[in-house]
Amino acid sequence: MIHVIVLCALCFNSDNAVAQESHIEFEQQKLEINLLEENESEMLFELVANTYPLLMHIDLESESVKLYIHSHWIETHFNYTYDIDLETALGQIKWLESPKQKDIILLLPEATEEFLSFQLIKFNKKRYELEAGEYILETNEYNDVPNFYTSHAMRLIQKGNQFMIQLGDYESHGAFGSIR
Repeated sequence: MIHVIVLCALCFNSDNAVAQESHIEFEQQKLEINLLEENESEMLFELVANTYPLLMHIDLESESVKLYIHSHWIETHFNYTYDIDLETALGQIKWLESPKQKDIILLLPEATEEFLSFQLIKFNKKRYELEAGEYILETNEYNDVPNFYTSHAMRLIQKGNQFMIQLGDYESHGAFGSIR
């Protein structure tokens, strides 16, 4: 167990030469969300940032949501019904991008009982791979945690499948796993 903690400290210590050479930094980008189509049973949105647009399909009857990324429809855990409305949920989506690789990460709000929880979906542009992770804003330090989340820019640092998220002065760690 101590070895794992030391390894994670090496991964994210910015003074460490190995960490500086082999980590990927993601910065939050301005995201525009446009409604393309709507009828009584479904909605189609376009999510646009620097790199390229993605499509989000919401099936209103089954409350399922899919993302279209590089010729693949991906089932998501996007929550727009449980203790949240669609407009608020769309406002909580964050788009992060690595300037060098142009890889992207989307954070989508998930249903949660206590803390804000988000599904991370990462698209690796070089290998055309999709990965997923989870981010939970486990804090009661702030009076209005949803406002804290939406009003602060996010930064993610990845080394291997491990990541560290910085949101204002809050920091959290996690790992990516394969989607397909």
